Amino acid sequence: MISALEQPRCPMIPALPPTYYTLPPVFIESPYIASEQTPDVPRSLADFANDLCARIAESEDPNKSFAMSPASILAALGMCLHVIEPEKKAQFLAAIHLGNCTENKAHKAIAAALCNMTIPKDFAHGTLEIAEALAHKKDVVVADSLKSLVANTYNADLIVSNDLMHEVNTWVSDKTNGKIPSLLSNNEAVLVLLGAIYLNLEWKTPFQRPSHGWEAEPFLCMNGTSSPVSMMKQTGKFLIYRGDAFDMLEKPYLAPDGRHLSQLIFLPRDPTSLPQIEHDLTDQAIRRYRQATVWEQHVSLSMPKIKMETELHLLDLLKQMGLPMNAIDRNVIPDPRISIDDVIHKTFVAVDEKGTEAAAVTGVAMCGCTAAPSPTAFHVRHSYAYCIMDEGTILFRGRVADAAPLIVDSIP
Repeated sequence: MISALEQPRCPMIPALPPTYYTLPPVFIESPYIASEQTPDVPRSLADFANDLCARIAESEDPNKSFAMSPASILAALGMCLHVIEPEKKAQFLAAIHLGNCTENKAHKAIAAALCNMTIPKDFAHGTLEIAEALAHKKDVVVADSLKSLVANTYNADLIVSNDLMHEVNTWVSDKTNGKIPSLLSNNEAVLVLLGAIYLNLEWKTPFQRPSHGWEAEPFLCMNGTSSPVSMMKQTGKFLIYRGDAFDMLEKPYLAPDGRHLSQLIFLPRDPTSLPQIEHDLTDQAIRRYRQATVWEQHVSLSMPKIKMETELHLLDLLKQMGLPMNAIDRNVIPDPRISIDDVIHKTFVAVDEKGTEAAAVTGVAMCGCTAAPSPTAFHVRHSYAYCIMDEGTILFRGRVADAAPLIVDSIP
């Protein structure tokens, strides 16, 4: 019997032409971490996502919609952990909420969690694929320990090419099914650690679109203005949590046997309270809300059709969270001119009658100095937050707060 850690992760596409390596596994234990516990990666991921979302909301336009994928970010940061100076690794682990384990155990836990998120290719009703890569230019010296880690623990692609922008952007487009066509805008990066996720999930109960399309209804944005949106509607049985400040509805996707994939919608009673509700969406809080849900038999659900694309540059925010992104271990990346120049995160999320299609990629870029009873109403007609969940793991988290993501059906 092969353990979950040893099971190979299926790549989304065939390997790319640039040079690939196969090396024996090399693990570096971290004796400076006093205690070691088995990491709960989904719990850590939720709390890391909550910290990062709060900083994104503060750094961007407070009335703006955005989406991010903590799973994609963790895929890149997990590999980046090995690049950090030994005396700074404990600080790095604490900042991503994995402070009570060694580096070796963190790598294994992250890789296993990412592997467990994927959906088998023989499942007919949905796709969820995750991929990682280490890409660098031919003249960049990289320690065998890093190459071995990404190849053998993360089952990541290793790409060597002097045209790094082209190769990275090709990899990104392939791994996100073309939804994110590129990541790098120039060829200045000499080394990039990449984490990508692509999902295309069907609702367990899809919306039945009228032949004339959905009626456009007003959606109240965070800034107090309203904008038209095609509002999808259905009546059915849903798990709902009723809180003092918000309601939460869970809408499930079709999933393989034994899996539970869903979207959680957090709808404030007062739209202006959305930032505070988002601030409190810790792992513990989300688990508590889900445990307190009850089945409501006749729910009238109204939900906007959306499509959004987000580009975020996270390096400064990650530093503010305590990640020592400047502390490069020169035993791993010997060239003193190379440093982490940017952490680029791009996402695509579309929600329609059939389900949800979403993609994300994170790149840690290093540069050289170069008739039923009356239904219960759940009408999503103003700004809201959402999480796309795989059991207790947050795959995507975001908000719809302005007019940009809203879709109005064209009349045939």
